[in-house]
Amino acid sequence: MKVLTYAPAERLAPSCVALGFFDGVHLGHRAIFNEALAVKGLQTITYTFQRHPKNTIAGHTVVPLLTDNTEKNGLLSAIGLDACVYDDFQRVRSLTAEEFFEQVLLKQLHAKHVVCGFNYRFGYCGVGDHNTLAELCAKHGVGLSVVQPVVIDGLTVSSSLIRSLLRQGEAERAAALLGRPYSLQRPVLYGKRLGRTLGLPTINQTFAEEALVPAFGVYATRTQVDGREYDSISNIGLRPTVDDRDLNCETHILDFDGDLYEKEICVSFFKRLRPEVRFSDLAALQQQVEKDKQTARQYFQEQNEKL
Repeated sequence: MKVLTYAPAERLAPSCVALGFFDGVHLGHRAIFNEALAVKGLQTITYTFQRHPKNTIAGHTVVPLLTDNTEKNGLLSAIGLDACVYDDFQRVRSLTAEEFFEQVLLKQLHAKHVVCGFNYRFGYCGVGDHNTLAELCAKHGVGLSVVQPVVIDGLTVSSSLIRSLLRQGEAERAAALLGRPYSLQRPVLYGKRLGRTLGLPTINQTFAEEALVPAFGVYATRTQVDGREYDSISNIGLRPTVDDRDLNCETHILDFDGDLYEKEICVSFFKRLRPEVRFSDLAALQQQVEKDKQTARQYFQEQNEKL
């Protein structure tokens, strides 16, 4: 998949364009991409922004993100799209709906068919919706598909709902809407090596500046190391027992021994086992971690039996 930061007309063939920010590339987004891929005879591209529009306007993180652009690119490529075009929201935010349609969709992207979700907005102050898009498409002879909401377990899939579930520690429900567990893919940092002295070696990772941080606590996780996946437990929080106070994700990988410092490791969050708590001493912490390990093993064993 080609990744472009802008779309000069000469680079793009006639296209079917999927419109949206697509944070998380969740199951609702995948319905949009499936609709776009079903249009034959055109290259399939997605048009999005380098940063979330609200974060661009405010100048800081207003909307914490489920995926950064690198992870988003990997997910979009796996879906089978031909290209992803990242634009600068500030460059187009003052365009009217008609100007956006003509200057971006027609001139830059060579759109012959457009696909969007039912709640898509565009143009200055978001005045354009799918009805506006239908009028402009009809005027210029461009096809249009509007994808209706995807509902799972009575919930309408959306990035905002997934963020809310993760903030509440509802990792399993969030995964059902994402179509996969929420994950953290970041380099392993050098820590205090306290876990190793307790016989519980851990890896430490931080969250990116704009990344969503799930509810603090201990999670049953799976960690990918050199193409292999291991069961693990991860604590998101401030580590109050050791008075660390720096937000991070600390993971103990079950049945693994090796040096992972500075490697980029992916940790996926399956289920929140308990909230983060302060223990009276390190011995009490070590005792609880052993219980957490057994709870995680049991959880994954039950998950495997369901397959």
